[in-house]
Amino acid sequence: MGSSVHKLSDMLQSLSPTFFSLQIHRPALLGLLSLVATLLVIINVYKVDTQHGRYKGNDIFYIWSDGKAIANGVNPYSRIHGSDMLKNEKYTTYLPGFFLLVSAYIKLGYESFNEWIAFWRPASLVIHFSIGLLLYFVLLLRGGFWLALLGSHFWLISRWPLGIMNSGQIDALAILFLLISLLLLPHYRKVALILFGVSLSVKQIGIFMLPVYLLLNSDLAKPFIWNLRQGFKDLFYISLVPFIICLPFLIWDASGLLMSLIFSATRSSGGHLKVPSVDEILGYVGLLAKIPMIFMMATVYFLVLERRIGKFTASLAIFLIFMSFNSVIFKQYMPWFCAFLGLAIAESQRLAGPLKPPVLAQVQTDASTKD
Repeated sequence: MGSSVHKLSDMLQSLSPTFFSLQIHRPALLGLLSLVATLLVIINVYKVDTQHGRYKGNDIFYIWSDGKAIANGVNPYSRIHGSDMLKNEKYTTYLPGFFLLVSAYIKLGYESFNEWIAFWRPASLVIHFSIGLLLYFVLLLRGGFWLALLGSHFWLISRWPLGIMNSGQIDALAILFLLISLLLLPHYRKVALILFGVSLSVKQIGIFMLPVYLLLNSDLAKPFIWNLRQGFKDLFYISLVPFIICLPFLIWDASGLLMSLIFSATRSSGGHLKVPSVDEILGYVGLLAKIPMIFMMATVYFLVLERRIGKFTASLAIFLIFMSFNSVIFKQYMPWFCAFLGLAIAESQRLAGPLKPPVLAQVQTDASTKD
């Protein structure tokens, strides 16, 4: 009996370091349990299939159609010839990165749209959860447990990211590359710049972050020529992937490609949300309509230049401005800011330092110390 008691005592002592370790990492474990529970919720949302199989009216169908056109030797960018550059006729307005992915999938023998959506829907789920998982662990290190929960779940279960996951939109893939790119700055700058180019190659909404990337590497204390040289180097790495994938289409029909890419800046106002922007209220069209948005974004760029805000705060501001001032607003634009909320908070805490306690609490603390 005595030996059994000793053995039990030894076992408890051996377990105590493990128990102590679990106590220390309890927030991380609770976070993981929360992520698992959230994954189950997301899977159930995924199974609901809010589109009820009706994807052929969505952008993903037209994206697939453009990819199929490329696979069949037809240039989808040529359809814009004869356009008034105002009315949208489902023109091919993205860089060809994702179209080439669809084309490659079709070349593998999966030629129907149903086969494509059977691949892309699960892939969208994986991409969606991967962003949330990445946000959780990054924010756990940079801002602590509660900020990790806020930042990751604001992405994971917000209506906007869930909306693009269920509709088959491709924005989440572009956001994932942009997010990884920004996280790699400034320590792995070349890789980060190339990944930014990959994000643009999928969907170029992130193009408004281009000045931020360039300004983050600028130094006003150094000569203008040095900054100019650094800017050209950065542009080279950013444009590397977009240029490579665009080169065949530039040779094929350069004017068609350029007109298609410019169309997003000149098209008439509209979108899913029936809340008019200031330019629409005033009747501005074309490039003139973009002046309010450009002005607002310029203020963010100057704040970056003066190092008043960091890269994640700038990202959050840029995409909020884009959604608030762009002439055209679609639901798939909304998730672009969702990924940066937690990161912007963590960054602002780091730049400003920890918050001081309220004055009343400080007075009470001082009084109790004197007592």
